[in-house]
Amino acid sequence: MKAQKQGVLFIIIHLSEKDKHRWKQSGLFRRLKAIVDDWDPLGLLALGAPNDEYDCLTVHIVELYERQLDMPEMAERLEQCMEEHFGIGPSIMGPERLQLWREGTASFCKRLEWEREMLAENQ
Repeated sequence: MKAQKQGVLFIIIHLSEKDKHRWKQSGLFRRLKAIVDDWDPLGLLALGAPNDEYDCLTVHIVELYERQLDMPEMAERLEQCMEEHFGIGPSIMGPERLQLWREGTASFCKRLEWEREMLAENQ
């Protein structure tokens, strides 16, 4: 489903219960969900949002992760996803906030890269 809010187009991803169950059974999903929830990019979990708040983002990251994207491209795709899905992203940020946002995204992507290396070593 697509929605328009204040001139920004964003995509709302709704997973069926069957899809949610399938994804939650995935070992990669569970590993990356822990990393995404720890990152809490919008601070929603810290504010008491439901535990599945970022599951749609985690699904997207699993899909990107499996495509073996390099981390700069991963960061770019994450920015797009956050902006489209949550309506918050670089296009609405001032320079200082944008710099903090990009630093946080880069740090998150480094953590994903480290996780990728750990998984490769264990195979």
